[in-house]
Amino acid sequence: MTTFDLKDFYLNTPMQQPEYIGTPIKLIPQAIMDRYELEKFVVDGIVYFEVNKGMYGLPQTGKLANDRLIKFLQPHGYNECPITPGLWRHETRTI
Repeated sequence: MTTFDLKDFYLNTPMQQPEYIGTPIKLIPQAIMDRYELEKFVVDGIVYFEVNKGMYGLPQTGKLANDRLIKFLQPHGYNECPITPGLWRHETRTI
C-alpha cells in the first residue's frame, strides 16, 4: 500500500473569488512594511490584502482543496471512502 500526506496540499489552492484580509500595522514588522512599501496601503491603521489562493486561517480553503483533489483522483480510479473521509481507495486494486 502506498501512502502520502497531504497536510499542506490546500496551501496555494486557487480560489474562485478573492478574499480580503485586514491586518493592523502594529502586527506587521517595520522591515516588512519597508520592504514591500506598505505604508501607501494603510487605511485607518490597517493594511488590506487581497488573497487569491488558499492559506492558513481561511475556512473554505480545505473544501476547495478537497474538491480539487477529487477532480484529480477520480479519473484515475480513486474514490474517497464514505466512512473515513480522507482515505482513498482504488476501484480495482484490493490493497
